[in-house]
Amino acid sequence: MDMLSSTDIVLLKSLACGATAYFSQSYLQQYRQKAAEPLILHRKGVQAIAAKQTTFSPTRNVLKALGGGRKQCMVFYGSQTGTAERLAYQFSKEAKTRLGLECLVADLDDYNYDDLLSLPADKPIVFLLATYGEGEATDNAVAFNRYLQTLVQSTSRAESALCYAGFGLGNSSYQFYNEMIKRLDSALKAHGAQRIGTIGFGDDGKGTLEEDFLTWKDVTLLQLACRFGLRERAFKFEPSFPVTTKNPRATTDTFLGEPNKRHLRDKARGPYTLTNPYAAPLLTARDLCPNSPRQFLHIELDLSGSTLSYEAGDHLAVRPVNSNLEVDRFLQVLGLSAARAEEIEVASVDAALKVPVPTPTTYDSLARHYLDICAPVSRRFLTIIAAVAPTEAAKTRLLDLSTSVETFQREILDRRLNFAQVLEICEGSVTWANVPFSALLENIPVMKPRYYSISSCPLTFRKTVSITTVVEYEKLAQGKEAFKGVTTNYLLALSSSLRGNGQVDRSTAIAAVTHQLESPRKRYSSPTALISIRRSNFKLPRDPSLPIIMIGPGTGVAPFRGFVQSRARRCGEGKSVGRMVLFYGCRRSDEDFLYEDEWRAMTNTLTTKVFSIYTAFSREKAKPKKYVQHLFQDHAEELRRLILNEGACVYVCGDAHRMARDVFRTMAKVIAADSRFDGDSEKAEDHLASLKSSGRWLEDVW
Repeated sequence: MDMLSSTDIVLLKSLACGATAYFSQSYLQQYRQKAAEPLILHRKGVQAIAAKQTTFSPTRNVLKALGGGRKQCMVFYGSQTGTAERLAYQFSKEAKTRLGLECLVADLDDYNYDDLLSLPADKPIVFLLATYGEGEATDNAVAFNRYLQTLVQSTSRAESALCYAGFGLGNSSYQFYNEMIKRLDSALKAHGAQRIGTIGFGDDGKGTLEEDFLTWKDVTLLQLACRFGLRERAFKFEPSFPVTTKNPRATTDTFLGEPNKRHLRDKARGPYTLTNPYAAPLLTARDLCPNSPRQFLHIELDLSGSTLSYEAGDHLAVRPVNSNLEVDRFLQVLGLSAARAEEIEVASVDAALKVPVPTPTTYDSLARHYLDICAPVSRRFLTIIAAVAPTEAAKTRLLDLSTSVETFQREILDRRLNFAQVLEICEGSVTWANVPFSALLENIPVMKPRYYSISSCPLTFRKTVSITTVVEYEKLAQGKEAFKGVTTNYLLALSSSLRGNGQVDRSTAIAAVTHQLESPRKRYSSPTALISIRRSNFKLPRDPSLPIIMIGPGTGVAPFRGFVQSRARRCGEGKSVGRMVLFYGCRRSDEDFLYEDEWRAMTNTLTTKVFSIYTAFSREKAKPKKYVQHLFQDHAEELRRLILNEGACVYVCGDAHRMARDVFRTMAKVIAADSRFDGDSEKAEDHLASLKSSGRWLEDVW
């Protein structure tokens, strides 16, 4: 080897220094991006993005977090839609005001749990865990779920002094009801941890989740008081989020509906996520069933200006906007109509308590874009508001409504009244100007995106995504329209605004409800919708030769349109696919048969050997009611062959309350007729349950 010259050595040293600087810079950039990940990618709520400065927990160690400082209790939440997070803050607030117990509310994703079982008995932990889908952890509880699994599998059973309480948020329509909180309780008890009170189960399927939480909360607070010798105090409302007026007019830094600072400063760039949505232009919108009294919308949005991609079966998250009618009602009843455009600042009295909405903002923007003002009201909230009612009669009425579960159910929940409507029926002649706005921020949920099954296939529509929905509304007893579908009515207004699209804009009261459709500061061309994509496990099998059985009544047929399109594309390329069977049901064949022409065309193109659709109509003239599960017996032999012999995957999409359960049980009866089960339906149900575990029976239900 030749000796290196001095010039070569200098050159190599320069290259080495340059490489070091480059990779150091690259490492620093990756580190900064990693540090910013929780802010950008995780579901932290709108305020996490809008915050003026990024704040992180000083430690990821639970023991250290509670070991120092004045916090005596930690309240962990595992939340998918924000409900568990809201209830965690509510529990923390009441623990402080009623017992003087200082709590630290914590996102499960912000900590590790190596020392969880080492916590002393005087540092209780409260868990509020939602179960997502069929027994799955929420996005921010995936790591915690892995930790629980290691506890279950651990052979070591050292006694722990940990004291804990737990409440689960679930849906009894699903097979694995409240699985996460059950898993937690089992794992901690196995290691000797002491539970405070009983585990609470909130049932969103029966609509009793809020009531279930209130019952559990009151009992658990009493148990905490007894165990730790705490004295209960008289209730006194203490604002957690004081609101102050900054300027008489909004400034360039005021949030007027923008989801984060990127949108506030300029048009946002990717990556597009739940907290950084994409402003997607509407391409087309059509009324699928003009002869039906209900409106079924097919909406297509343009993704060409984004980095978003999807697969058939994924979900589209749509960020809704409240209607002008409800915004005006909300501001009017609170006496804020004149101040709607004022710039206000929302602060937090506790550094550990994050402000739930972007700030600064305006009252109008809060009511229109950030607060779910049409959400159901809780009895507890009415009790708080009663203390500041404008008249004694209104106070008495609120207390009557909030103290009787039956009256509250009949007068409020059954009529689907929102907060402003409740105040109107109690006292509508005067404004409720004494209601602390901080109380509204604590008790009215933050507006969350709504999810829709995508009804298109990216192989066919590369830069277009479509959804299928029915516009939801109902009439109150007084004859007024009660809009319960916040997002579907917003989508209707967007669809009706497309020029020349007369099919959607029906001459009915529902179409006359107006929304603010232009984006804040008119940064995006109208009409656009703020969207993101959520990945789903509701996917076609990897092996395209496997048969698929699709069961989707009503708008539950949406993802199957994408499934069939995907396999039809493969057929068009000369490739083989497994048999596809679609069980579809609606009310009447001449009213609400969604995509009827497309299914007929698919049958002709693919032939009935590859694709068949079997239909059931529940309100056909002069015919008995027939639902999708009633079709199973007519095709029992084929179903048994596909499921038991050919490895078919079964997909169910639609209503979780009755349909999904009935489908499962009816299918079990069909399978039980096979000689392998000897007519034993329970044995057949166990077999279908095993298909769920192995990913061959998938449900996308709500």
